[in-house]
Amino acid sequence: MCGILCLVGRDGGQGEGLGLSPTVRAEMLECLRRRGPDHQSVHEVATPSGATLEMHGSLLQLRGSAPSRSPLLDPATGSLLCFNGEVFGGLPVCPGANDAQALFCALTQATSSPMEVLSRVQGPWALVYWHAPSGTLWFGRDATGRRSLLCSLAMDEAESAGSGEQPSLRLEFKTSLSFQQQPGAPFILCSLDTDPGSEGAPPLHELPPGLYSLPLGRPHPASAHQFHPQRHPWPWVAPLRPSHLIPEGPQGPTARPSPEALRRADERVLCALRAAVAARCQLPECARPGHLKTAAPSTQAPLMVLFSGGVDSTLLAALAHQALPPCMPIDLVSVCFDAGRSPDRLSALDALRELRAWAPRRRWRLVRIDCGLADVDAHAPRLLRLLSPAATVMDLNIGAALWLAARGAGRACLGDGEAQGGGLVEGQGAQAGDEAGIEGVAVEEAGGQEYTSAARVVLMGHGADELCGGYGRHRTKFREGGWEGLNAEMALDMQRLWLRNLGRDDRLVADHGREARHPFLDEGVVAAVLDSPLACVTDLRLPSGQGDKRVLRAALCALGLPRAAARPKRAIQFGTRICRLNNIRQFGGTRKANMANAGSVLLSDLACLPPVESAAAGRGVEQHGLLSDQLACCPVHRLFPG
Repeated sequence: MCGILCLVGRDGGQGEGLGLSPTVRAEMLECLRRRGPDHQSVHEVATPSGATLEMHGSLLQLRGSAPSRSPLLDPATGSLLCFNGEVFGGLPVCPGANDAQALFCALTQATSSPMEVLSRVQGPWALVYWHAPSGTLWFGRDATGRRSLLCSLAMDEAESAGSGEQPSLRLEFKTSLSFQQQPGAPFILCSLDTDPGSEGAPPLHELPPGLYSLPLGRPHPASAHQFHPQRHPWPWVAPLRPSHLIPEGPQGPTARPSPEALRRADERVLCALRAAVAARCQLPECARPGHLKTAAPSTQAPLMVLFSGGVDSTLLAALAHQALPPCMPIDLVSVCFDAGRSPDRLSALDALRELRAWAPRRRWRLVRIDCGLADVDAHAPRLLRLLSPAATVMDLNIGAALWLAARGAGRACLGDGEAQGGGLVEGQGAQAGDEAGIEGVAVEEAGGQEYTSAARVVLMGHGADELCGGYGRHRTKFREGGWEGLNAEMALDMQRLWLRNLGRDDRLVADHGREARHPFLDEGVVAAVLDSPLACVTDLRLPSGQGDKRVLRAALCALGLPRAAARPKRAIQFGTRICRLNNIRQFGGTRKANMANAGSVLLSDLACLPPVESAAAGRGVEQHGLLSDQLACCPVHRLFPG
């Protein structure tokens, strides 16, 4: 994994190289260093167009037995590559070799467009590739958009007039893009945004998935400040299920899928998911630098799972257990904003007990991260920068919980019969779907040793709900439009994952020098799900906790984890209780927040809200506070461009 900063422009003079102030440049490079703590370097190229190209890279090395670097340089041609991703298939990578180097060799040796090489890559990626022989800058993201890449652009006035859409949404359907630069401003590609509070910092936008090229091989007049990247057609089929796999009628026939059809779908999806998790559990082959405080080598976990105890995270934990040697611990990270009593924490404790009984020889380490809004306030400037250009209350709620979880710093208890300064008090069993019952299942002890995970790989459940019909609104679409309506909604969810979730969450996790991996978005898993009848994947005629994500619940049952298989879906902002606390603080309560449609409120508008009065003030929930102070200092156009 790496951090990317690419600048194209002319020296702005007055000490501002390529139009970026020294302060903004230093801030961006520091953020890149956190993404890639193992190596940082820069290459500068004087292009035939007269513009200067700067490529900065930082590296978190997870592949290859020899030290690597970023950007990669081909001495023979002068070509450069910054690659933020993983090659899990499609290109040959020898054992012990670095996958970025293998991709670079394939690109430099290709006799045709880089499209032919990149379309074969299986795995997440974002890249910037300077092809020196042709004077062309190539850049882009994989078809799902699993890695962050932002670009600077200001749409032509005629193009943007009268439209309330974000530019990135409009660009999704364009083949030729026009980036109108201000005089002296560089064209920027970066893994993360500039500081929303910095004066003069250019706004950046999510780059839609696909491959783009910018010709810089011909002289370019110094007075021209317009770039014309070309978007290349991407050979990737939209995630639509073939019509013959969609039941007929408004809500389909009353007959359920046959047992044989269910069995085939269950086996196909579980097999693909097992292979995807195994590929993502490959251990780093390189020595680990000491940028994180770690435990003794014998107790280090090679990966962590963001763990709510729900269907997705428990399934990932179980498959990681099957993929890793039995001597290795697995860190299960649980974040809570309710003093250890949030629904996700209680589910995590119950799931830990079930995993412990299922695989008693595995060292399951539950890392309990207990937070409050004060923790969010303390890191507000950093969070806002990582979130940007995402800029709603929902983005902040999800992002803060995710960033604090990915930090991996909390109190540890072991689920192997041992205690690490704290543990679990055994309780009465309960049905997994019964929240009141779960509260009696496990109670945390007050203690626990402080612990920071040494894992460099983070398994996450992104894509499970979109692929397998796990959202509550999927039931609404099913009631309104039947199977066709449900299928269309699920396809739309997959198509906008890059904009809603993946880029934002890549920035949040990578800020801790860790790499997010998404087994549910593996190309083989997506194909297996889309090749299965929709009613076998999700059957919303059945109750919640049974029909939604049916194929994943069946996988847990097949593995021998029935309690986790019956657990209801909870979004992270609700399961951790951060949404509830923020609703009380910013809106005066959940009911008022719902009336205001709080999740979609822009953070820039939130800063303008008057302080609220509520009973929560007497319960230690501060009204507004440091976060709102920080929001008030951020120009509105920086928090939400467009």
